[in-house]
Amino acid sequence: MTEAVNSQTSEADSRPPELDLADELLQRDMFCVHGISQDDLGINTLVHPSTPLEQRFEVAITERPVLSSTAHTRAAMTNHAPLWSTVGVVITGGNVQHASPRDSGTVMQADGTRRTPPQSTEEAQAVFDAIADQDRRFSDHPPHNEVVVRDPTIAGLFFKDTAGLLPSEIHPSGDFPPNTVPELVRVMSERHGLPVFAVRHTGVYRVDAWDETGRYDFGQTIKANPASLTRGLSHEE
Repeated sequence: MTEAVNSQTSEADSRPPELDLADELLQRDMFCVHGISQDDLGINTLVHPSTPLEQRFEVAITERPVLSSTAHTRAAMTNHAPLWSTVGVVITGGNVQHASPRDSGTVMQADGTRRTPPQSTEEAQAVFDAIADQDRRFSDHPPHNEVVVRDPTIAGLFFKDTAGLLPSEIHPSGDFPPNTVPELVRVMSERHGLPVFAVRHTGVYRVDAWDETGRYDFGQTIKANPASLTRGLSHEE
């Protein structure tokens, strides 16, 4: 569910009205992210398994494809949250094509679209309410959810920081050293002028500076505010 595909407009006339993602995020103090993985995702992506991770980032950032994403409230957006990957992009706007309080298993089509069941705006809004509710009840380990977004607004890059996790919670094959911005995230940030956000065990933090190895000083970070990101402001709380 975590890979990008090209957005198509051939069925635009038959689509029901869609929610504005920014409105839903603002109302519920939520972050929305799209995880980008090097894994072979089979029918859930049209990207060839051998496509480099860097190219997958480029597609998500520059082509504004249909993205299958996940949304969580500020309190639940920690490195315990299921974000589908340890790296990806932060989404602050777009049209909500479909929303589900769990992984709805949407499948990519040959024409580059992601077919989803019909859903009214009222039904989609109720899903965002359900996600916020389950995040309140299970904030330490919130369940999966899926939000399919057309014409997404990419506002930054994220990575899951292992700082604060127990040794048993860290996966050596897929996680990065604590307090370190992954190299590819640094490259994409510098290339596209996008801010970087560390998802840590205490929340989401903007990282503005790092050394040549990617190490950053946590004391110099700023805790991110979903509202300021969604409104396109340059500062957090």
